Amino acid sequence: MRPIPILALTLLAVAACGQQAPSAAPAAGETTARPAAATPGGTPPLDARGVPRFRPGLYEIVQVSDGEPPETSRECLGTGASAELRDILTRKPSPECKISRSSGPAGLQVATECRQNGNINRLRLTLTGGETAYRMTLAIAVTTPNGETSSTESAIQGRWLGACAEGAEEDR
Repeated sequence: MRPIPILALTLLAVAACGQQAPSAAPAAGETTARPAAATPGGTPPLDARGVPRFRPGLYEIVQVSDGEPPETSRECLGTGASAELRDILTRKPSPECKISRSSGPAGLQVATECRQNGNINRLRLTLTGGETAYRMTLAIAVTTPNGETSSTESAIQGRWLGACAEGAEEDR
């Protein structure tokens, strides 16, 4: 099975919750996929809204999803987090959605749980790193009214390689 790209996972979680959000703790037996190389721990530098700031430039990004082989890409990124990540980190709770956030030595952590159309949508995100390297894990689970749960996990690790090539457009 081909892994779902992290953007698609994030969009799925955001769309599933609308402006709501899913509290996800791993179910018994769940594991988190991990890229091979280590990155620094702790919370990355944050802007006034609590959203990570990164050094703009060319990043090597390694993604592992649900035990699939790692996928490596290079992207020219700006200073801020993507719109999808900003939404997850700044979303407000609602009657349908519970949100838990924390930051500290273990990094930024967000757990959400939303009830929508009889489903329970859960998202768990952890982001660690610094200005030039980061690690993000994302777990998404949907439980239907009949109790069936489908889930996916992904881990992304990024590291700054240098300035973007002249004329390259930065995302974010």
